[in-house]
Amino acid sequence: MKNINFYIKIDAHTIINDYILADKINYLQHRIIVESCKYRQGLNEYVNLKNSYLENFAGKIQEAKRKAKELGIIHCDGEYITGKKSYGYRITDKFISLPTHRVQCRYKKLNTRIMTIKRKEYENLSKTNRHLWKWLLQIVCNHPTIDFIQKLKEKYSKEQIETFLFQIQEINDKNFYLQKDGFGRVHSNITNFYSPFREELTIKEKRLKEIDISNSQPLFLLISYINYNNYNKSINKTYHHQPPIYESRISNENTLISKEYSVLEDHESVVFELPKDIQLFKELCLSGTLYEFLMKETSFLGDRKEFKEKEWFKFLYGQLFIESKLKEVFKELFPNMNNYIENIKQKNYCQLSWDMQRSESHLVMEVICGRLYKEYPEIPIITIHDSFLTYLEHIDIVRSLILEEFAKIGIIPHLKVKN
Repeated sequence: MKNINFYIKIDAHTIINDYILADKINYLQHRIIVESCKYRQGLNEYVNLKNSYLENFAGKIQEAKRKAKELGIIHCDGEYITGKKSYGYRITDKFISLPTHRVQCRYKKLNTRIMTIKRKEYENLSKTNRHLWKWLLQIVCNHPTIDFIQKLKEKYSKEQIETFLFQIQEINDKNFYLQKDGFGRVHSNITNFYSPFREELTIKEKRLKEIDISNSQPLFLLISYINYNNYNKSINKTYHHQPPIYESRISNENTLISKEYSVLEDHESVVFELPKDIQLFKELCLSGTLYEFLMKETSFLGDRKEFKEKEWFKFLYGQLFIESKLKEVFKELFPNMNNYIENIKQKNYCQLSWDMQRSESHLVMEVICGRLYKEYPEIPIITIHDSFLTYLEHIDIVRSLILEEFAKIGIIPHLKVKN
């Protein structure tokens, strides 16, 4: 049986004689370090660890937590909110500066338990996700140059840089994960990987190139809007939550207005014309200039990245009562889209982001990656939510397939190749 390895700062076996307890303490360190890496936090920050998750893998864990705190290995933030927040843990200052290294799990029962859970997780993956897993296992990351690390020091703390470098270590150690969330999105080491390091990723010693969908969030907002309105028209009633995404087809490929959608088997297809403001929104999305247009209309003085982080995200994903210049301008320019956003967020402001994630995961994972798996199994493919990593010589195939599937819902996105 394969041995499970834990990432640790201090081997608990060198401090206590109880090998079962020592391995559980090492497992706790491992989870803190790995979760910090996953969310790109410094090891000096607290990581929320759900007790039920820990016990699913390691069995009873309370004694290990108590002993690890007593030994000064971990510290707890003492903050717990029922149904909202688990206790947060971090490595203490006493051990945080020690190098992160790996040790084997000595407790055979714990090793077997973790291996069994990992095997079941793999068995529960869809065929498409198993295909992604196959390519994920082959990724290697070149180590960044000393000059590059020096530049990082100008922007990030020592703990954050350690986290970024640990991400590389995890990849090269083959400590991979691939998880599907409740909205169908796939998360892996690469989706949370520090983006400037992506150009150092290779498979079989060949660098990977990234093909990205420009203005992807507004695009998936548009797709959610279209599906929502077609569903409502097909059943002729108000529907307060986005239905599942269904296969669609274009009635006239030469028009950006009339589209025919097959929504549900027991409802007739409907023709839904996009209002003028939605047509404008669509044209700006397809040209990749929506953010620049809104920046100009709101007289925003920062750059594109600042606009997205400070204005767009707050408007799109924030609560309805939050006022802003962007909200005023958007309501005036795109009244139909604004009505849709407010309607969806009426009961729960998170609903819009959930619906957009479902739209994205359906098209990217089920449709596009599904086709790549079936039609081009030899092409390496790694997803980063709405972008794809592959070899340079396969970019044209992947690009064509993305455009084909978006065209079926009347959208021709702007694609750009990075790296």
